[in-house]
Amino acid sequence: MNKRVLSVITMLALSVTLNSNVMAAQPSNNESDALKQTQEDKKNIQGKIQNLNGKIQDVLKQIDSNKKEMNKVAADMKNTESRLDYAKNNLNSQQDLFEKRVRSMYMNGTDSYINIIFSSKSLSDFAEKANAIATVIKFDNNVIGNVKEEKETINKQKQTLTDENNKISALKQSNETILASLSNDMGNQKTLLDKTTKKEQTLLAAKQAEEERQKQQAAAAAAAAAAANKNNSKSSSSTQSSGSIQSFKGQPVKTLTMVATGYSTDGFTARGTQTVRNPGGYSTVAVDPTVIPSGSKLYIEGYGYAVADDTGGAIIGNRIDLFFSTEADANNWGVQSVTVHILN
Repeated sequence: MNKRVLSVITMLALSVTLNSNVMAAQPSNNESDALKQTQEDKKNIQGKIQNLNGKIQDVLKQIDSNKKEMNKVAADMKNTESRLDYAKNNLNSQQDLFEKRVRSMYMNGTDSYINIIFSSKSLSDFAEKANAIATVIKFDNNVIGNVKEEKETINKQKQTLTDENNKISALKQSNETILASLSNDMGNQKTLLDKTTKKEQTLLAAKQAEEERQKQQAAAAAAAAAAANKNNSKSSSSTQSSGSIQSFKGQPVKTLTMVATGYSTDGFTARGTQTVRNPGGYSTVAVDPTVIPSGSKLYIEGYGYAVADDTGGAIIGNRIDLFFSTEADANNWGVQSVTVHILN
């Protein structure tokens, strides 16, 4: 009697298991096709991102070159202003000298030169006085010519200064346009990759759940065939790990651990702003805009608040370069691992 009952229970368990597997086979195939397609889409997106990264590195090199050019133009402007000040001072000096000469010439009336000539006592005295007067007149003409030349020089220098200033403005606008386009393109690609990755994770989880369910069914069938009184099976549990969002002053923020170096080259940043170290406010830092969006406000432990306004040819990936007012401060910082909170 026990053998008959055991046989019936075993056949029922096997029947249920086979039927369940047949019913689950078609959805499993559909899910497998969807997973393959999603993984192929993800691979294509990663390829596009890799290609975009190559283009971004080329753009960053150009931005770095533009930044150096901006600093050079700024230095040229400063030098031009110094030359302009010198020219103005020289012009004022020459104008003053000319005015003194004119006052001296007309103090005794319009016929002073004639009186000097006719007061000559001899022919040689006449010749000497005539030569002296000619020298004075030539000197006056030179003063007038120098005044005109100085005025022309000042006007040219003013125009040069204006052109240099326009050049800096154009470079700044170009940098801002490139960075905006860069951030937009990379943001779109990352958003698409995140969506595809989440879809892949969902499909993988469904596949693993289905495999686990089939394992459990097979185990139940085997247990039923071995002993009718064992109809329960234990299911293994999986532990999922996810990155935690840390808090900064009570607000959830994205946090990165990065390798930080220091630099002290003063001048314009890639976004066209002036480098600054302000321990009580926001300081300048250089980042890879594919990791931290350009213009982001940050809090860097051990350094303070900062704005991601700058880039650098060597600042790629998980690197951040902190600006210091002096080279000594930058050298003292060295290379450190820091925690970076992205505030916006």
